[in-house]
Amino acid sequence: EPPPPVRHPLRNCDTCDRGYRGPDPRNCRDCRELRQPTPTAS
Repeated sequence: EPPPPVRHPLRNCDTCDRGYRGPDPRNCRDCRELRQPTPTAS
């Protein structure tokens, strides 16, 4: 039987103050995606 999935603690995003469960201790998924640079077309 596989182990149970990881359940991250409830946190508040430092950027938008949204409650979320995730591995990043500072930012929710939406804010983390906005901060990542987008690849430029060559």
